[in-house]
Amino acid sequence: MNTYFFIAPKPFSNFKFPIFLGLWVVLNLLQAAFTQLDPDEAYYWIYAQQLDWGYFDHPPAAAVLIKLGTFLLPGELGVRFFIVLANALTLWVIWDLADRPQRGRALYTLLALLVAMPFLHLYGFIATADAPLMLFSALFFWGYRRFLAKPAFSSAALWAVIMAALLYSKYHGIVLIFFTLLSNWRLLRMPWFYAAGLMGAALFLPHLYWQYSHDFPSFRYHLKGRDDVYELEYTLTYLLNQLVIFSPLLLPSIVLAFFKLPFTDPMQRSYRVVTFGFWLFFLWSTSKGHVEPQWTAILSIPLVLLLFAYEQSRAFASKTIIVLGLVSFGLLLVARVGLLLAWGPLGKQFDNRSWVSALEPKVKQLPIVFHNTYRNPALYHFYTGQKAYELTTAQYRKSQYDLWNDEEELQGKKVYLVLDQKTHCSVCDTLVLGKKTMLGTVLEDFQVVEKITLQVLNAPKQARVGDSIQVQLKLHNPYPFAVDPNQGTFKLRLGLGFHRDGQYLWEEYGVPSVPLKVWEAGQDAVLDAKFRIPLKFRGKLELVFGLRYGELQPTLASEVVAIKVLK
Repeated sequence: MNTYFFIAPKPFSNFKFPIFLGLWVVLNLLQAAFTQLDPDEAYYWIYAQQLDWGYFDHPPAAAVLIKLGTFLLPGELGVRFFIVLANALTLWVIWDLADRPQRGRALYTLLALLVAMPFLHLYGFIATADAPLMLFSALFFWGYRRFLAKPAFSSAALWAVIMAALLYSKYHGIVLIFFTLLSNWRLLRMPWFYAAGLMGAALFLPHLYWQYSHDFPSFRYHLKGRDDVYELEYTLTYLLNQLVIFSPLLLPSIVLAFFKLPFTDPMQRSYRVVTFGFWLFFLWSTSKGHVEPQWTAILSIPLVLLLFAYEQSRAFASKTIIVLGLVSFGLLLVARVGLLLAWGPLGKQFDNRSWVSALEPKVKQLPIVFHNTYRNPALYHFYTGQKAYELTTAQYRKSQYDLWNDEEELQGKKVYLVLDQKTHCSVCDTLVLGKKTMLGTVLEDFQVVEKITLQVLNAPKQARVGDSIQVQLKLHNPYPFAVDPNQGTFKLRLGLGFHRDGQYLWEEYGVPSVPLKVWEAGQDAVLDAKFRIPLKFRGKLELVFGLRYGELQPTLASEVVAIKVLK
């Protein structure tokens, strides 16, 4: 028997989108309230404690939503409350872009597609920068459609506000804007398009000024600081992730939608160009390092709309897409339960309250410093209410903790240092914290050096293998207090790193433990350093200098100095 329309069972025949959205919000509120924080969420919560126009990793939209939520509600629900609402609005906008199907096959097809998309689930309750990015990406397409229908000041101004909000969410927004323009070059003939761009850029100026006043930390990090030596694994992992993160059961339908829908409609053309553009852009990004799966999360929006348009264009209605969507939904519900209960491979990173509770009594109210992790101090701060700090060395990336000056509060104090269990620390105790194991030790008279810089004054341009090199280093202490390298549990000394093939090699070729004098507040000092060129290095070699606490890896205190090593 042929069926031309898929008719839902009678009790649901008048099921409306607002009813679905209400149930979706309830589901996400429950998940938000009872799922422990992911480490990145805790880090964004730290952002929200000091609102600003920008942060080391991202613009401030997520921090603003978290701040508003925690003003109204406590705990995890407060952190995520406005994220839940933002997700609901995202789905509403997608429904509007799909021309608001009201009932029957059209509505159920759209709902099946929405609930089948993993990222529409995840950013329904996870409070990271991708959640507002999803919202303003949907609104961007909505504003674009409105602008195409009536290019005028009102539509241009509205689109400008949306574009600014998109960029305030995450820098990925610029990729969305670029590929939308690429899909429709006629925009360049529209004066109001330029007006929208200029107004949007003007609204984004406060963030750009923040970047300028802080020496562009986000741009330096994202454009260069994440670069690694290419590995084929980066590309293969990226391709595999892209096959599974947009509901693999729908993959055949996605392929058909791309090739069978007409290319004349500007909206559908933008959906396809943006999707291909994002995939190709981040495929290229694998040449520079690992690409996170969620960096293409906003493609959930154009993919849903393309699949919906394809299903609506078919002469005969098919239950297949609805069934596949519901099967995907069932699998995603199981995954959500795993996150809620913190079990399984996905749930591990949500199991944090237990190790924090086990660590707190060991710290005994001392200021706590975490070595080379921005996630753990954020989690500890959230779950205990006790402020935590990060100590960053050259082997780890910088974070928002490195921009703030909170470490000044630790000068000369007794602190509790917590390290990863793989770190070499002969004076540390092993801490078994439930499912986690860390290292910990008490440090007396802690000397703060995080923002002390070293300038290499006279490095040679080239040297031979095995040569002994002597250079002078200009040390600058920016702190309002003197730093004594000979005080504390871990005495301070110079460290030398050889940077090659994307790795820092802190070896025993370099700087001896020369006596160091007190570095006065706000003053400069000149230090002598001697090292030799390792026998195993040839060609271009980069040197960096730092200050090391005892046996720990040094801080990254100098700019990179290039030396050509001859035979």
